[in-house]
Amino acid sequence: MITQGNMNHRMITQGNMYHKMITQGNMYHRMITQGNMYHKMITQGNMYHRMITQGNMYHKMITQGNMYHRMITQGNMYHKMITQGNMYHRMITQGNMYHKMITQGNMYHRMITQGNMYHKMITQGNMYHRMITQGNMYHKMITQGNMYHRMITQGNMYHKMITQGNIYHKMITQGNMNHRMITQNVTKIIQLTLNPKKIELTCVMIIQFNGSCVSELSYIQYVQYTTST
Repeated sequence: MITQGNMNHRMITQGNMYHKMITQGNMYHRMITQGNMYHKMITQGNMYHRMITQGNMYHKMITQGNMYHRMITQGNMYHKMITQGNMYHRMITQGNMYHKMITQGNMYHRMITQGNMYHKMITQGNMYHRMITQGNMYHKMITQGNMYHRMITQGNMYHKMITQGNIYHKMITQGNMNHRMITQNVTKIIQLTLNPKKIELTCVMIIQFNGSCVSELSYIQYVQYTTST
């Protein structure tokens, strides 16, 4: 009985130990389960946070898209206004061009009228110019005739002067020849005199005082008279 009691006690002890292990296992399992649940909650929280973040980004994109759409719409309205303004500006420009064409047409018509009047004046001026030109040509012919007559007269005068010059030149040449003969005679006479220095000095003084042929002839006569006496 004691042995069986010990065995029973041992079994009870082992059962308690097993019960303790089971209890501890249950607690560990519970902790693991709770950790898994917490991990799952964290994961779900992260996923939710990610979804919120993506939703915010999507919302931001939608907002930006709406703003961009609004800008496009305003741009289209502005573009429409610009287009209408350009059309209005084009109509004004075409009106101005038409007005300018009318004005230029009037100016051109005025220019044609003035041109016709100017052409008439030019024609009359050309006729007057032709008459003046013919008068000038006639005047030029008269002037040239007068100049030709003057040239002939001057030529005759120049010819007369040449003729007189030739006569004067002939006289000078003869005078030079006469002077040369007189000089040679004076030299011969001086060489024949008894006092040549005195006679030569007298000859130089007479020639310097009056260098004409008459003086030289008088001097020759003087020398001849002196030498003969």
